[in-house]
Amino acid sequence: MKNIQFLFILFCINFNAFSQKQLIFESGYFNCLVDNHIIYCDYMKDFDDGENILYTLNAYDLISGKNILIDSELLINNCIKLSDTCIIYAKNKDLIHWSKNKKEIYTYKNRNNKLDILGIGINNDTKELIEVQIYPTMNKILITIVKNKNIIFQFVDDLIIEEIEGRYPIIDAFDNFFVIQIQYDLYLIDLYKLELKKITDKCSAFAVYEKSIIYYEYGNNGKTEGYIFDPITNFKNKIDSQLSITYSAFNIINTNQNNIKIPYCIKMYKEVYFFDENKWVKTNDNIIIYKNDKYYVELYKTNDNTIKNGFIFHFY
Repeated sequence: MKNIQFLFILFCINFNAFSQKQLIFESGYFNCLVDNHIIYCDYMKDFDDGENILYTLNAYDLISGKNILIDSELLINNCIKLSDTCIIYAKNKDLIHWSKNKKEIYTYKNRNNKLDILGIGINNDTKELIEVQIYPTMNKILITIVKNKNIIFQFVDDLIIEEIEGRYPIIDAFDNFFVIQIQYDLYLIDLYKLELKKITDKCSAFAVYEKSIIYYEYGNNGKTEGYIFDPITNFKNKIDSQLSITYSAFNIINTNQNNIKIPYCIKMYKEVYFFDENKWVKTNDNIIIYKNDKYYVELYKTNDNTIKNGFIFHFY
């Protein structure tokens, strides 16, 4: 009888948590779902020095409905999903491995643990990790590719220390490639050949589309020019320029919908376009940033359709 009562209580807890069709997070950046925990970053609301931004890393427990603070005072807002039960995130000089029952330092052979971390990423196709660290006194960065906790590739590049914007890299991956933007430099790393290629040194934004890379270059007239680059043939095509994009008026984001990457462009926080067949197509639909067969996540909008920092998590 006690076992039946226990199972009934457990059923009620699960039913109450998962009977909600959506969960609204009015502030925060969705990262991933691990072990029934929604992992997301948010601004530290009690920190403001007028220059830097710090983040918290949080886990929302879908079973209990409780919010868990994983860590705080983080310089970067990205973490990587290592498996269905754990993540890795960066804090200062350390990589940290987290699951719901454990938090510990994560390392790999010959890692330089004296440098601050600017960014991390993962290629889910090849299972390689990428780590970007900074030599603060040398105006240089160290980029390391790791597989099975062993370094397979490293290179050093210059960094304009005085410019904070763009210092923290934007990292994406597909097939056997990493794509990384650091300040104005856009790199392609071939994980099979272990080769590094600089696509442009004038990059303002990029996204991955199918087997290609979309990117925008700064121009001399206050506007940007868009291109689509094929990493296999090294051929680039100019993108339909109907957006008339200026430096500060747009943001390009990558979305992952059933393992298909679909770039979106947001102009002035309201106008939304998605990329299809070498051109941008305007849409009034909500932006779904992640989707699989169990749930999907869309960006949060205010009542006047302004896209803000936040997301909505939907169950099917």
